[in-house]
Amino acid sequence: IPILARSDIRADAERLPLDVRDCAGTKVLYSDLETNGIVYLNFYFPMAAVAQEDLPYAYLLAEMFGAVDTARHSYAELAMLRSLYTGGIGADIVAYTRAGEPDSLAPRFKLRAKVLKENLPRLSDLLAEIIMESDFSGAKRIREIVDEEKTGMELSLQRAANQVVAARIAGYLMPSGCYTEVGGLPFHDFLRAFKDDFAARHEEMQEAFARILPQIFNANALMVSVTAPAADYDEVAAQLTAFRQKLSSETFPAASYTWEIAARNEGLMTQSRVQYVAKGANFIKLGYEYTGVLRVLETLLRYDYFWTRIRVQGGAYGAMTQFNRNGFMIFSSYRDPNLAETLTVLDETADYVRSFDVSDREMDKFIIGTMSSVDAPLTPQMKGDIAATFYLRGITWEDRQKARAEILTARQEDVRALAPMIEAAMRENVRCVLGGEEKIRANEALFGAIRPALRT
Repeated sequence: IPILARSDIRADAERLPLDVRDCAGTKVLYSDLETNGIVYLNFYFPMAAVAQEDLPYAYLLAEMFGAVDTARHSYAELAMLRSLYTGGIGADIVAYTRAGEPDSLAPRFKLRAKVLKENLPRLSDLLAEIIMESDFSGAKRIREIVDEEKTGMELSLQRAANQVVAARIAGYLMPSGCYTEVGGLPFHDFLRAFKDDFAARHEEMQEAFARILPQIFNANALMVSVTAPAADYDEVAAQLTAFRQKLSSETFPAASYTWEIAARNEGLMTQSRVQYVAKGANFIKLGYEYTGVLRVLETLLRYDYFWTRIRVQGGAYGAMTQFNRNGFMIFSSYRDPNLAETLTVLDETADYVRSFDVSDREMDKFIIGTMSSVDAPLTPQMKGDIAATFYLRGITWEDRQKARAEILTARQEDVRALAPMIEAAMRENVRCVLGGEEKIRANEALFGAIRPALRT
């Protein structure tokens, strides 16, 4: 039976097409790719001017984007127009960090859209209408959205619990984590308070929106990523120019943020009988650097050490690990019957790494498994999105090529060399657990604070 070898894997990282262009003052991140007549667009609006106290309302605005009446259409009519003339319009808030800079923070209000080339003018009109003519005064519709969002967070808590604990730990460690977490569990508290005192909060919301709408949807420093073939670019650029002209060019001072960067080590209680146990750290802040070998270690832990200790022996549904170029790292279990026992397993990870010893053939299997995720197939839309994200995070092809070479040439001793970093990270004792109240209270000494995951 033929066996795949490392030498069979392409040595060079894929070059994702990205050309940085100027379009009437807007920076365009252009990916020249064949898309079968579809134009993929991401609008990145800077949020540096939005005050810290207004951030919950910015996250609420993202949820309400296109979901309320405008001066010309009801929200139901808007939904019909989106379905007729676009492949979808969505809104997110993303707190970008630069690779290698854990304390960097560049938040953007991201609008996503895809549209057939011939419908570009309709997309431009729809976006301008939603941005400039949305009516947030309708109490009935605002109440519906708040209720839906609050209920949605409650229903999705268990399904996304591992993401919740990872986000909490990121918020203990980095400004970008603190910023993102405003839209996490605290956002549920915000929605609950909104619902409990609706009339006052609705009025406050309208005042906040009046402040932040011109601060966010502004032509200054707007960036747009475009994924489309070269033959379509001029038409896309003309529509972007027309859209930009509809935006304000008013300048606003940057807001200042004060984050509490501290390990709160929370126990987040639910009615569940399983736990989501996590520990994390920022290895760059501990004096270590990102290397492609960390991708190999992710594979080793997921399918060997964590698989055996947490899933097979511990009875958890699964476990995960991640190392980010901004230094953030996380180890966590999923649907885990244990708590303290899993924390012990995580603490002993460095021992596994230090004593790691497998045959060359087994090592090759781990490398090949790692590359299967590195080289996962990408659609044109995904290539354009990822290329733009790399640009925003300062990740070059040379950075990716260096990491790829480190993966493909990794040896057992390279893995063992990571043990001091893992040991230092676990000694920081930054932890968060979401799980059953009984189990968390029984291990109360492990936590700096205990609270319900969702306050009612």
